[in-house]
Amino acid sequence: MNSLRILTLLSLICVSQLAGARCIAEKIIEHEFERSTLNILYLNALAGSLDITGHNTDKIVFRGKACADALHFLDRINLDIVAEDSELTLTAIIPYNDDDFDTAYAYMDIELSLPEDLTIAIKDSSGNISIEDAQISLIDDNSGEIDVRDSSGDLVIKDSSGDINIRDHRGHITLTDSSGDIDLSGITGDVTIPGDSAGEIDIDTVSGFVRIDNDSSGDIEIESVGKDVTIGNDGSGRVRVAHVGGDFILESKGSGNVKTREVQGIVYLPRNKTF
Repeated sequence: MNSLRILTLLSLICVSQLAGARCIAEKIIEHEFERSTLNILYLNALAGSLDITGHNTDKIVFRGKACADALHFLDRINLDIVAEDSELTLTAIIPYNDDDFDTAYAYMDIELSLPEDLTIAIKDSSGNISIEDAQISLIDDNSGEIDVRDSSGDLVIKDSSGDINIRDHRGHITLTDSSGDIDLSGITGDVTIPGDSAGEIDIDTVSGFVRIDNDSSGDIEIESVGKDVTIGNDGSGRVRVAHVGGDFILESKGSGNVKTREVQGIVYLPRNKTF
């Protein structure tokens, strides 16, 4: 374990008794860490929003707002910190499974500032995620909208529900999604979608290839791709593909029409299928 210096800046509790207020009891948790020899940051969050921003800095600043419906539950909401070698792991602690933790709601909204070249891997249960100017390797999310801008790194996204919006990402993207729209634009790298159950897919401006292995339902629109576009199986919804530098291959199609425009390579559509 290295000698990572941890500075606890502030921990305070305030109570709001305003009628109809969502956060009746609130606790602010703040920590600051030196970059030191760190190469990767693991963030394990639970319910609550995530707001992550990369900066030209050597410090990591964590701020969490814990909320519950009663003051006595706040002492059991905390942040676990593990620093070892080149890794820092931050884990939100909310004891939902304890029998005596019978609060009507408990969550932690998180704001995180970190060096823009420090890789972060995120696991989250629910709540919206906003990331800007960061280097990301993983987003494993259960529900809530994901919004990523001006990011980098070979990124794997595993999402159950909620829209996914990614703008100006430098690196490959592999994305699996159950429901919600997918909107990708300005990707320097390849895009692979092994599976998508429901929701529209809109992909615009990709330097590499685009491959969608399986899509159950929802329209697909793909435009301005440097290399091949391949769709394995598409269940229902229209398909629009334009400005492709390589081939366009559609291996299997259920219902919905298909239109292509300005494909430089071959266009392969399923046999015995009229579009």
